[in-house]
Amino acid sequence: MAMTLAREAGLEAWQAGRLSDDAFAHNLSRIWAGLPADASNQSYYEGVAGNRATADWTQVTTALESARAWS
Repeated sequence: MAMTLAREAGLEAWQAGRLSDDAFAHNLSRIWAGLPADASNQSYYEGVAGNRATADWTQVTTALESARAWS
């Protein structure tokens, strides 16, 4: 299920280099409320039903950079 959601966020375009890490991270934040939407470190859904980002933007983009190296 997570892979299906990642594909909907642009996984293939990101892997092919047609989508930046920042854009892909933002797309993922629209799916997983615990991810920040941008460098403000706030969730796309900040404050909605208690949602908040539980990771920071640097963590997310660094993880994406590392994942890209493995793909």
